[in-house]
Amino acid sequence: PLSIILASPQFLYLVENQNGNQSPAQISPAELAVRLAYFLWSGPPDEELLKLASSGTLSQPDVLAKQTDRLLADPKSMRWIEGFTHQWLHMDRLDFFIFNYRNFWEFDASMKIAARQEVYQTMATLLREDRSIKDLLYSDYVVVNDLLANYYGIEGLAGREFHKVTLPENSVRGGLLGMAAIHAMGADGERSSPVERGAWILRTLLNAPPPPAPPNVPQINTSAGELSSARELLSLR
Repeated sequence: PLSIILASPQFLYLVENQNGNQSPAQISPAELAVRLAYFLWSGPPDEELLKLASSGTLSQPDVLAKQTDRLLADPKSMRWIEGFTHQWLHMDRLDFFIFNYRNFWEFDASMKIAARQEVYQTMATLLREDRSIKDLLYSDYVVVNDLLANYYGIEGLAGREFHKVTLPENSVRGGLLGMAAIHAMGADGERSSPVERGAWILRTLLNAPPPPAPPNVPQINTSAGELSSARELLSLR
């Protein structure tokens, strides 16, 4: 029986009822409650959603909008925010490399965790406060805890909880491109890579991924192990 259940198309896929015109039929209020909860909470609907579905009022636009805001304001929505943001920004790159702690002793394991959470908490603030999507490119605030505030040179913040903090004028922070996690994903643990950062921006923000590298491109020779700057390495390409 378990094998039959796991192999059933109704278990693996979302099956939509079809009407006589072979087009998807309108979903029921109960189906709407389930989809809304699993979309924004990654879990089943709560009692309030089920009551609204049973009364048939959940499908009303004003009620649906109010419930969407309620679900987003709940801490459970962080499951969806973190999952979506992690996939969209390819944040698995943050764990690709081990950073040289002799050169970057401040960016330890705790800092990496805080930097990752900054991205998630900023997305949560953007959604819950209904802010402009332009804030992802530039904003006059950051969402940080005391660890990141100290790393960014921001004074007056205490505690490991994340708070929205207004930035001083001419700050280099604000927006995705000012975040420590995004910078770290454009490096290899030893040095920053303008090529990787540019490719990430093309793929993730502009939806214009660069073409694959041509075949048989040799590795860059740094001439007997001499240290070279990023600009000098780029000139070798």
